[in-house]
Amino acid sequence: MAIDHKVIKEEVFQDLIKFFTAIETNLNLHYSNHTIDPSLNKILDSAARLIGRRITTEDLLCILQIYPNAYAIRYNNKDNDHSEYLLSLPESIPVNTFNQCIPSRKEQFLKNINTWVAMNKNASEITYPSIGQIVRKQNNASPSKIHKPQSNTSSPTKVSKSELINGMKNDSSKFVFRSKDEHAEKEKNNGLSLLERIRLKEKLKNEQKVKDTPEMKYHMYIQCKLVPIYDILFHIHRSQDKQQYKSYPLSKLISMIEDSLDYPTSQSEIKDAVYLLEKKLGSDKIQILSRGGVTAIKVIELDRDSDLKVLK
Repeated sequence: MAIDHKVIKEEVFQDLIKFFTAIETNLNLHYSNHTIDPSLNKILDSAARLIGRRITTEDLLCILQIYPNAYAIRYNNKDNDHSEYLLSLPESIPVNTFNQCIPSRKEQFLKNINTWVAMNKNASEITYPSIGQIVRKQNNASPSKIHKPQSNTSSPTKVSKSELINGMKNDSSKFVFRSKDEHAEKEKNNGLSLLERIRLKEKLKNEQKVKDTPEMKYHMYIQCKLVPIYDILFHIHRSQDKQQYKSYPLSKLISMIEDSLDYPTSQSEIKDAVYLLEKKLGSDKIQILSRGGVTAIKVIELDRDSDLKVLK
């Protein structure tokens, strides 16, 4: 999109568009794993790693000057910390619908830039108020929290003393003598002879030994991380400009995933999980390429519903 301003260079506005897109992506990643609002500094740092450019609070204030309703900034009242700011969505956008709103929000931001340029033709810079002036303290929790539906199961019913005593009595049927013929009949019903059952037990024992090796335990550990890591990769790829495929430096992608996960995971574990994703999904979905000492992941096409069937 060409932006023509008499004084301010077009690169200034193009940078703001990149910053806005990166912030949207990282907010989306945050809310896919959390319901609380993120630290403003954390989101700006993560967004900066995504595009390889430093993003300052002043850059965000410029965005808000052009698109005032894009975000809300507030104090971290939960920890009574007025030195830390939190970044949140406007109250009109519930967290669980944010992902669907990203394309229309970007379109609105582009329209607002054109409007600002038309109304400020002679401005030498984008002026903005201080962060303290735009901070708004929210009385109600915002953005909307995602609540799990309450269980329909009623509370435990009180049991009378007599019912409790009767329930503790042993069932006489447990002490009925069973003949050898009855046990033999049960073996036949299981479909296995005694020798076959012994062999099956030995086979299961050997399989359990394999599962108990450090290598297999680590493989199963990484396997458990595939779905949340895939979801983060899916959200990153979906939030980018539409094109046939998108490539990301592997080290940068690993850092973004590390910041977005809801539990501590080392970068080496994330790297192993990404390689396992490539192996399971196939090269028509994901490719990991190395050239000139630089490793990148090429995301070609993702289909969450079908991909999760493969990963689970």
